[in-house]
Amino acid sequence: TPLSAPSTALEVATGSESGAASVTPEREAPASPDVADHAPAPMGFRSMRGGGTAAPAPPVVEPAPAAPPAPALRMRILAAEDNRTNQLVFRKMLKGLDVDLHIVENGKAAVESFESLHPHLVFMDISMPVLDGKAATRQIRWLETEGLDKPGDCPRHAPIVAMTAHAMQGDAEDILSAGLDRVLTKPLRKADLLGVIEQACPAECIPPLNAETDAA
Repeated sequence: TPLSAPSTALEVATGSESGAASVTPEREAPASPDVADHAPAPMGFRSMRGGGTAAPAPPVVEPAPAAPPAPALRMRILAAEDNRTNQLVFRKMLKGLDVDLHIVENGKAAVESFESLHPHLVFMDISMPVLDGKAATRQIRWLETEGLDKPGDCPRHAPIVAMTAHAMQGDAEDILSAGLDRVLTKPLRKADLLGVIEQACPAECIPPLNAETDAA
């Protein structure tokens, strides 16, 4: 038997032979002109007409703080020593240190070098020709008091360490009264020199000591 075409709910069956009741198709109610205006905006988006909820702003990711630059300045050390042998011994003890070392032969040269070099640390022999260590230190302290124009990395009061063979009682007090900060007796010990240098090194300077220096 051939299949008949399916009937739809929208078809009118009036006068059907089967006597079935007629079906009147439902008509869609016309949309109110205000429906589109009041339709809720999708969640998370702002309505084109100003309604709705604003989309959350993405979190602001702050850039990681830049690492401070590594020090690039070498520590400047001035040593005044008139004895050539002692100069060689001094250089050998400081060999391997990442410092800018200058050695002069008397106190007068030490004062002149202080004005131009602006050292971070001074080693001063006490017994020298032309100008001894105590007199040279007094002149250096006077220069500092008078506001010697120095770079910003140079301390206002540069440490001056005495190097002397005199170890009698009262000698240290007399030396310190001239403006020196510490007394090392000769023969010098490398551990004492390295300890003084490490302590006096400013934060702006490259650390002068390393593993190889400590092992030497």
